[in-house]
Amino acid sequence: MAAIGFPISGIDKGRAIPEEDLSTTPDCNNARPYDTIDKRGRGGQRPPFDKAYSEQIGGSPGPIVAITQVTVVS
Repeated sequence: MAAIGFPISGIDKGRAIPEEDLSTTPDCNNARPYDTIDKRGRGGQRPPFDKAYSEQIGGSPGPIVAITQVTVVS
């Protein structure tokens, strides 16, 4: 049985799974290869983001279901 290491090189969706490099993965989420404090390659989960604003958008709490871009022309 082969040992599987952490995908230090990130995601590789350009090749079939048997042909990809052993330091990549076809799928991952919220992962980073290096610890930012110790500057060490050990793999781990990305920390969550803090809220930028404390007020609730739209009044009542609920999930965001759509985001769009608006351009104002004067």
